[in-house]
Amino acid sequence: MTASTSAAQTTQATQRLSIEAPAKFNVFLSVASPARADGYHDIASLVVPLTLHDTLTVETGLEQAEALCFGCTDPSLETPDNLVVKAANRFLAALEKTHPTLHAHPMTLHLTKRIPTQAGLGGGSTDAAATLIALNLLHGDPFSHADLLAIGAALGADVPCCLAGGLVWMEGRGERITPVSLDPDAFEALSATPLLLVKPPSAMATAEAYTLLDAKLNAKPDTARPFLRPPPFDPQHPPKVWPDWDSLLHNDFHNPVFAHLDDLRTLARVCTEVGLARYQLSGSGSAVVIFLDETQAEAQTTALTHHLKQAVGHTFAQWFLCPVHPAP
Repeated sequence: MTASTSAAQTTQATQRLSIEAPAKFNVFLSVASPARADGYHDIASLVVPLTLHDTLTVETGLEQAEALCFGCTDPSLETPDNLVVKAANRFLAALEKTHPTLHAHPMTLHLTKRIPTQAGLGGGSTDAAATLIALNLLHGDPFSHADLLAIGAALGADVPCCLAGGLVWMEGRGERITPVSLDPDAFEALSATPLLLVKPPSAMATAEAYTLLDAKLNAKPDTARPFLRPPPFDPQHPPKVWPDWDSLLHNDFHNPVFAHLDDLRTLARVCTEVGLARYQLSGSGSAVVIFLDETQAEAQTTALTHHLKQAVGHTFAQWFLCPVHPAP
């Protein structure tokens, strides 16, 4: 995640800090199946941050009865299970344990939610990462980046990737990360690609997606794949020229999730009708990233939305034109 401080205002009594929490797209995602003995699957993934983002605002020094208050533009997400709340509580517990002389500030956290949920875009994980970064800044950086990665890994497999920011290679269950540094020309080529993000009405829980994938890969004794596909390039020595997308794109969840959801089969059919051949499920779904032509992006988007509305008789989905985040 590229968590940028978009606003910071400080007085003697109050502090206010806003952090952008970008969505992520798994350009490459390979999954080993069946799961490990601990129930987790080993994965290998190349992840890029997108310009679509949530915004987390933290305020301290306000008069409030509770030590931690949380609000969201989507009231249905205002629960103790929200990863923002869990991340804040994990941070405060670690602070009390390792820095007993530091006193945590009573705080209000507010999340402006834009990233769709149950979409495979890492929305909860990126919000958790933004929470850890913001609270660490507001408490004077008591934890190192490595410390935050350890706290994040306990919250979810995608949180360390979101904490790292930029282009990242993930391994293990997601906790082993390698930042990928691109030459400026290669990154410019990457970020110049117009991407249309489509979130259909159907949602896909991560656990359900893994069940579908395991059923596909273990349908017969000889189809199990307890190994991972090799990376499209060496993450520690990335190419100086950004490769052709067709040589990079792969997602083991793509086929089983598309086969399971009628909405995605409709989307695939209409993409073919309007000449959009390059698209891929994001993470475990159900959001899909469609690759547009730089010179025809607006016309292609209009054609796709028109044909989809004709096909289903109503507005099909949430739409976001969101290229790769410009900050490497």
